[in-house]
Parts: sequence; C-alpha cells; structure tokens
Amino acid sequence: MADRNYPIFHLNQLVHAKVKGHPYFPGIISYSPEDQNSYLKGEGGRRRYHVTFYGDKTYAWVNWDKIQALYLDDTGRDRYKDYVVPNIRWED
Repeated sequence: MADRNYPIFHLNQLVHAKVKGHPYFPGIISYSPEDQNSYLKGEGGRRRYHVTFYGDKTYAWVNWDKIQALYLDDTGRDRYKDYVVPNIRWED
C-alpha cells in the first residue's frame, strides 16, 4: 500500500467539521473531557480528532476526512478579513 499524506490538525486549531446526521459546523480541535491529554486517536486513515463545536459546546471524535481547516483571509473587494474553508480535494 502506498504511503499517503493525511492532513494534520493541531490543538486549538479552528476547523469546519461534520458528524453523521449534521451539516458541517465550526469548531476547535480540543482535548477530550474524558482524557485531558488526548485530542488525537488512531493513525493514518483511521485518525480521529476531538472537536468542540461552537454555540452549544457539544463535542465529538471526528474522522480526519470530515474536517477542514478554517483560515483568516481577505475575502471581498472591501478587503475585510473573514474565516474561510479553502477548496481542497484530497486525492485517493
């Protein structure tokens, strides 16, 4: 099996994440309340990150392929800053 480059997310990184039955929603990579030393589980294609979602502060372990990084970027002709999700496609 060929080596694959999986995206790496870091503690306190802003993300856009999706869990089954819900749309993508903004959140942050955070420590799990059950294990204060853990925000990452698994390796390679089975990697999951602990995400705390904004608003009601619910949290979940989310597969790496259901997470997108949020970046602060110039978004309009008025050049104001806003968080965006870059259009990235991960190839198989």
